[in-house]
Amino acid sequence: MTTPSDTLAIKRIIGARMDSDADGRLTGCRLEALTETGQVHIELSREESHRLLDLMQSARVDFG
Repeated sequence: MTTPSDTLAIKRIIGARMDSDADGRLTGCRLEALTETGQVHIELSREESHRLLDLMQSARVDFG
């Protein structure tokens, strides 16, 4: 469950970098995003990166 203090309203993703290990497996993701308060840098763990990719995939299927 999220609370207002741990919610970030992203207006636009400016850039992203996927990190992987030597075998090519996803280890994390770094995002550069624009919010109402300015530019932020976000680092996601492997699990968080997979959840983000799943969300993006479902959005593409639903709205693409």
